[in-house]
Formats: sequence, C-alpha cells, structure tokens
Amino acid sequence: MSDLELCNGAKLPFDEEAGCFHAEFDWCGEKVEFAMYAPPESNNSMGALQYAFKTLYEDQESWNDAMQEALSDSLGLFTDDIKAFELQLERIVIVFLTDVSLFRPNEACIRAHFEPMHNKVSGKAYILTGTIRDGFTQLTFESETEEGEEDDEDDTEYRELSNGDELAFSDDIGIFEGETVFNDDEVDVFVEVLRDRSGEDAAFDALEKILADSKKYDKEARSAFLEELKEDIEELIEESGKKGLTAETFVKELPAAIIVVDSKGGFEISYEIELAESIFRFTASGTIKDGYEEVLLEDVTDEYDEVDGFWDTFGDEYPDDDEDDDSDGGDE
Repeated sequence: MSDLELCNGAKLPFDEEAGCFHAEFDWCGEKVEFAMYAPPESNNSMGALQYAFKTLYEDQESWNDAMQEALSDSLGLFTDDIKAFELQLERIVIVFLTDVSLFRPNEACIRAHFEPMHNKVSGKAYILTGTIRDGFTQLTFESETEEGEEDDEDDTEYRELSNGDELAFSDDIGIFEGETVFNDDEVDVFVEVLRDRSGEDAAFDALEKILADSKKYDKEARSAFLEELKEDIEELIEESGKKGLTAETFVKELPAAIIVVDSKGGFEISYEIELAESIFRFTASGTIKDGYEEVLLEDVTDEYDEVDGFWDTFGDEYPDDDEDDDSDGGDE
C-alpha cells in the first residue's frame, strides 16, 4: 500500500506489523495518536482516509467539544465539566470496515480512546464510538491486562444500602453504581461522589431518602410529567397507534429505570418505555431540598442500538452501517 498523504502535510507509510497507518499529531494543544485503516484492495481507500482525517483534523475544536459532551451524557453527569474526572484523550481511530469501492465517506467509523490520567497503570480505557455522519453515539469500557497475566482478583469496593443492595465504586470516575428497587421497579443507580469522595455520605443520604420515600417521589415525578409534557405524551400515543390510551394511563404505567444522585443533593429519576420501535426516556430532576425543578423527554433509541464486531486491532464494537443511506460517494 502506498504512503498516505494528509491535509496537515504528513506522509505516512503503511505499518505492516500494526496493520494500519499511524502517527502522533497535535490535537487541541495535546499530542494524540491517530490510527487509520481501510481495506487495501479498494481503489478508494486513500481518498476515504484522507477525507475522514481532514474532516476531524480541520475542525478539531468542534469534534473535541462533541467528545466532551458525549462523555458527559454517557456517564450521566450533572456537570458538563468532564475534566473533573481527568480523562485524557490518548488515541483517535478512523476505520472503514467495508470495501470503499462504493465510497460513502461519512460512514467512516471513529473511536476516541480516553484514559484516566491518575491511574493509567490500570489499563482501563473509556472509548467513544460513532461515525463521521452521526458523531459519537456510544461509550464502552475496555480493560486490558498484559498477555498471559491473570486478573482474577476482585478489588472492587462496595457500599451497602439500607435495603441490602450493594453499589460498586469506580475510582476512575468517582461513581458508585448498581441496581436497587424504587417503588416496586428495578432501577439502575448512579451515585456521583467524584474521586476525592468528600461528598460520599451526603450523596448516599440523598439516595436513601429517595428510596425511603419512593412512593412520594414516584407520584410527584409522574404528576410533573403530566403537567409539563402532556401534549408531547398525547403525540407519542397517537404516533404509536395506541388508540383509546389516555395520557394519565400512559404516565401511570411508565416503568422507572434510572436514578442518579450527587453529593450536593441533586437527583434525576428517569422512566423509559418502548413505543413503535423507539425508546423514550422521561426524566424528572431537582434537589432534595426543593423537590422537582425540571422534566425532560428524550428519544434514547441510539443508546440501545446493538453493535456488531469491530476490526480486532482496535476493539470489539462499531455502529452498524446504514445500507439504505443515500450519501453521495466519490474520492477526495
């Protein structure tokens, strides 16, 4: 395979051992490794990679902001300041997984690998996956050990709730997570305490209050949905074809799904339902002191999209190609 000439003037030879083009470039003031691959038998491989790299590199500020936003959303943070978790961008991977002879450049799969700056020896990576076309749509976690090394010891720290359920602590991002029961619904729980854990007891006190008064919090959340989102709910019912279903009955039957609390008494309680092959999330948020302050309705179908195998060198997952996409093709 011939050398890959990029928009920043770099000329990269193909690394046979690594099976890709790779080099380190400046990215928003930091050095970041780029790794790029496209099927070598395709005449359009070079043009595809050049286009994808140029799209990211020449608009790196916007793409970097998109990465931070995707991390924040995926980790369920209250704050947009993902830097508090000290995740450092280490590598950007650009891959075309299929023959590029029918070249659709926006379908390039992109992966952004982040590692905790304070704990790189753990080998744990946070990986955002998406496409040039759709942006970053999924966060996965990857833990690597040296070849032949056994990692059977479980040193995870747990904290037990008053109902006997246990939440596991991730020191990389400062979150306890697990499952418990909220007003008869099994829910995922995330307790944000940050790495210094200074607000851990306050956060768990907030969670315990919500669980102890789950009927009250559940009733008030559903009332808030009806008050603020009734028109949206009726529109969802109409689009789903569920004739005769009232907004009141719809809200009453919503199953609780997620609870997030933080050390300042902030909380979110989310409910999810599948309608017409889409998944919708209703979230009520507020503080222990003041109660509910805001409600939100989101289509979160993309968070549940199944993914297939990814090129082995760079990981295990990638977004499905949209075979019906009408994007224009052509070499760059």
